[in-house]
Parts: sequence; structure tokens; C-alpha cells
Amino acid sequence: MKYLIKIMGLCLVAVALSAVVVASASAETEPLLRAKGGGAIVKNKFTGTSSASLFKLETKSNGNIECTTLSARGEVTSSTAAESTVTFTGCKALTFLNCKTEKAKGANEIVTRVSIRPRWLLGGIGSKVGLLLSILPLGTTVTITCAGGETLHVRGTFIVPVKTFKAASTKYTFAAKETGGVQEPIEYETAAKEKIKNTLETEGSGTKTFAFEQSGEEAEEEATFEEEVEFI
Repeated sequence: MKYLIKIMGLCLVAVALSAVVVASASAETEPLLRAKGGGAIVKNKFTGTSSASLFKLETKSNGNIECTTLSARGEVTSSTAAESTVTFTGCKALTFLNCKTEKAKGANEIVTRVSIRPRWLLGGIGSKVGLLLSILPLGTTVTITCAGGETLHVRGTFIVPVKTFKAASTKYTFAAKETGGVQEPIEYETAAKEKIKNTLETEGSGTKTFAFEQSGEEAEEEATFEEEVEFI
């Protein structure tokens, strides 16, 4: 039986950091997240909420989890990195089986911790920024258990491009896209113009057993920072 995994924006809030790009961004280094004017960020906290109704994590041939609400909180840890905790509620498989992570408080709550690092999008060095999202601790998986005996493990990294941005602002919007379990884009570009591929994968066991296979996320979110920030 074919599943479709829909998760309300795994690691979504973190992506808001990629929403700002300034025209003067340097093509000689990876993008840096700084306070307005180029200084260090003093107020480093940010929050995130969903800005669209569709949030989907789709494997190439299996799946089915939907979540109804999202909340997130994070902090900028340096000019090149941030971390965020995202909580999804109302998560169900096949529309009626509650799904949760181990440390979640509710019966249908999924909690994830992610690393965020700004990267240049393909063909956009110096002008187009995305965020590289990685599950924390690095190299681990997010384990989701559902009523009925199904367990899912999600691992890997993916790139979320900017949907809208301003030179400096406290609010930004990003949009993750995928088709048939393949992330769009699946690569980012280094300042040296090297293309780096990233893959999100999902494994299932229990009611439906399948090996790790490529997955893609589709989601949209708005994040709010405590002060105006920009990429340089």
C-alpha cells in the first residue's frame, strides 16, 4: 500500500533565516547572517509560524502523516549558523492514527531540533540565499511512532530557497518545494562554485516496512526576528 507522508514543515522555522539577501552580498565567501548594517546580531532569538496550509514530506513511494499546527523557537549562534526547535501538533497517519516523537508531550505531537546554515542557491552566488537544514544532533534521525504499529525514521539534509526577502527586516518568508519525493532544489553552490547535493530520507517499519528512500518537503513559513537582520 502506498503511503504519502505529510508533515507540517519538518524543521520549518529555521528556514526563515534564509529569507534576507542584500544586494551587496559577497560572492567570495558563504553568506553571513548579520544585523542591519553588517554588525553582530545582539538580539539573537527568532520565532516561526506557518504561512500556508500545505505542508508535505513525501517519500518516492511510501508515506502518510499530516499535522495541523506549527510553532517554533530558535537562536542565531553565529554569523554562519542558527538552531531551532520546531513543534508540530495534530499529527496523524492515514488521517486518523496519532503520530508522535519520543519527547513530545501530546499523543499527536512531533518535536524536532535542527541546525540552519545559509548557502548560495545554484546560479545565485552573491544574490540568492537558501538554508541548509540538518537534523540535530548531526548524523541522527527523527523517530516518529504512530498508533497501529508504524514507525518512521527521517534523516539527512535539504535546502529551502527564499520566497520573498528584503534588504533588512525582522520578518521573512521561505518556501520548500518537492515533486514526487525529490527536493527542489536538491543542490546548493559553494563560493568556489562547487555543487553540493543534499538528500532527505525516510525509513518505515511495522505496518509498512521500507528501507531509507529519498524524500522531499513542501512547506511555507514566516519567521520573526527580535531585530532587523540581513545577509552579507
